[in-house]
Amino acid sequence: MFRPRTVLLVTLLLFAPAASATAAAVDARPVPAIDGGFSDDTVTNGQSGSTTTLDIDTDANTVRITATRDGQPVPADTLVGILGGDGLVGTRDREAEYTVPGDGASFRAEFAEKRPGVYNLTVRGDDGETATASVTVFSVGYTFTVANSATGRGGIAEITIDTPGPEDHGTLVVGSGDAGYRATVAFADGGDDRVTVRFNTFAAGNDSLNVVDAGNASDQVRVVNQSERPTLLAPGVYRLTVWSGNDSETVPERASFSTLTIGERGEPPAQNVSLAAAPASLPRSAASDVAGPTGPDDAVAMSDWTVLDLRGPAVEGIVDAYGGLGAAAASSALRLEVEQTNPTPSCARRELVLGETDPTLDANRSTLLLRASTTEFDADGAPNGACQAEPRAGDRYAVRFAVTDDRLVDAPNETVREFGFVEGGASLSPADRTVTPGENVTLSGNTTYAPGTTFRVAVSSVENATPGFERRTTARVGSDGRWSATFDLSARAPGERVVVRSIRFNGALHANASVVARSTTTPTPTVTLTPTANPTATPPLSPSPTTSPTASRTTPETPSVAETPTRTRVPGLGVHAALLALIGGGLASRER
Repeated sequence: MFRPRTVLLVTLLLFAPAASATAAAVDARPVPAIDGGFSDDTVTNGQSGSTTTLDIDTDANTVRITATRDGQPVPADTLVGILGGDGLVGTRDREAEYTVPGDGASFRAEFAEKRPGVYNLTVRGDDGETATASVTVFSVGYTFTVANSATGRGGIAEITIDTPGPEDHGTLVVGSGDAGYRATVAFADGGDDRVTVRFNTFAAGNDSLNVVDAGNASDQVRVVNQSERPTLLAPGVYRLTVWSGNDSETVPERASFSTLTIGERGEPPAQNVSLAAAPASLPRSAASDVAGPTGPDDAVAMSDWTVLDLRGPAVEGIVDAYGGLGAAAASSALRLEVEQTNPTPSCARRELVLGETDPTLDANRSTLLLRASTTEFDADGAPNGACQAEPRAGDRYAVRFAVTDDRLVDAPNETVREFGFVEGGASLSPADRTVTPGENVTLSGNTTYAPGTTFRVAVSSVENATPGFERRTTARVGSDGRWSATFDLSARAPGERVVVRSIRFNGALHANASVVARSTTTPTPTVTLTPTANPTATPPLSPSPTTSPTASRTTPETPSVAETPTRTRVPGLGVHAALLALIGGGLASRER
């Protein structure tokens, strides 16, 4: 019975009228499928050439659209930013729903400022049918800020790249196979649309050294791979290539190009050691940037920063390659020694021992930072215990520095620079000075402290004077090692004696000054005070055997702050101290 019924059914279908067969075929077709695509399947993410049209042909009332970029889901808000808000019903997770008027819809797709990559869109109608469309978005491209970057052999080249657009990472290629060296460097922009890659030609080709670092702390750079080399990069011109996106060995069509020129290292080596001083109040991180000239005989106050900058071809490259001056000094690339030249009898010379992580070293530059009051030196003590490792005022030291890497020099060319330590203090001279009363009376003097140091200076009546007075102001040490302070002494009586003293140095600066009547026939003089005799037993400093270059960084003199009147009477040194100061020609005491 089953077989005949089957045959009957087939027969009925085969011999049905033509019109009925046509109707059956139409009824069997589902709601029309979606058809869609982009008018241009390649665009850029720049301000021009970034627009295309997504055409959707469907009878559905609404469509739900999702997208991926290079296989990763695109957030719904990003998708709406591309397709716009016209007809938007709403968003859910990574999906945007739009109404479809009539038998289709067209969306103006805008990819300006969007990340580059391949975007695949999936369109689903409310009837369950789907369609796909694809578009490739190219980056407008990263570019070099200059056509050529240059450095000497073994030096560091700064390669700066403009990184516009939403992409935050890219690839830099240095060199080529034909040049005998090729390095692929990946970088990430910290958010300012610019990345500076510091490329170390001394370390290039050596995976154990630091080849690149970022010029901006917010950026990131790393070497993906490089050619190994037993020698330094030879002088010449090397090709630079950059593009946005993940690091890749395949150079895209939209890459930008520049060059790196490595020059010959100068002969003879132009290396030197510059000496400067910075105020003790500064943190280590700022001392190198504001250091100024040292005092006579290249002497630095015990509490101040002694700043020694090492300069010369490839020095910066060597220091960065090893990660700091201490590690570089421990290698065979350069030699650095700091040793006392005037040791105490029966005592060993004090010597600064440089370790790879020595806190006296500035890790980011070829700078040696010392502070005699806190830096420890190494010395062998004498049997009588008179020797000590800590530096003392009057000590003299020699810095011996040379580049020793045989790939850079045939023979080391040593540079020697001497400096010394002194007690900190300031002085007024002469101790007894006659001035004309006035609103702007200037007192000045010398100091062993670094330029930029500030301290409080007071002018007050002598002890037991009635009525008493005091004026205070701030003095700043100028680039010439002198300080000055201005006071209003217009109310002082002719012949009245006042005391000048320092507050910052715990009373170490002190002297007497007399005020006389105004003169109508001669101009008002400005008090200029010269150094007093040094009252301490500090041994005199011997001059350096080498010519000391003037420090290039100086601290300009700043006018003293207006003096502040104080109503309360503060006693001065007293009559006896005033007489001693007058007889001794002025006092200058050290800071303890």
